[in-house]
Amino acid sequence: MVSNLLALNRDWKIRNLSDLEPREIRVLLNIGSYMPIKSADIAYQSRLDSYTVSRAVKKLLQLDLISSQMDDQKKNVKNLVLTKAGIEIYQRI
Repeated sequence: MVSNLLALNRDWKIRNLSDLEPREIRVLLNIGSYMPIKSADIAYQSRLDSYTVSRAVKKLLQLDLISSQMDDQKKNVKNLVLTKAGIEIYQRI
C-alpha cells in the first residue's frame, strides 16, 4: 500500500521520513518485506522497470542501506538485504 501511494505521489509524510526518492523507497520496502530478494523479483513485484530498480539499488548500496549477497544455490545471482541502517528506515516507514 505504501509503495502504491508513493507511486501516485500522494503520501508526503512517508517521503519526509527519509531523504530517499520514491523509487528508492519502493525498492527499500520490497527488500525489507521479502529479503533476501533479487532485483528482477523486485521489478516484477513492484511493476518497476529493471533500469529504475537498478538505479535505486545502486543508490541504496552507496548509502549503505542495503547489501548484496551471493545466492546459496546460484553463484551468479546476488540477493539484496537491508543493512542495520536500512532496517531502521524500513521500520520508520
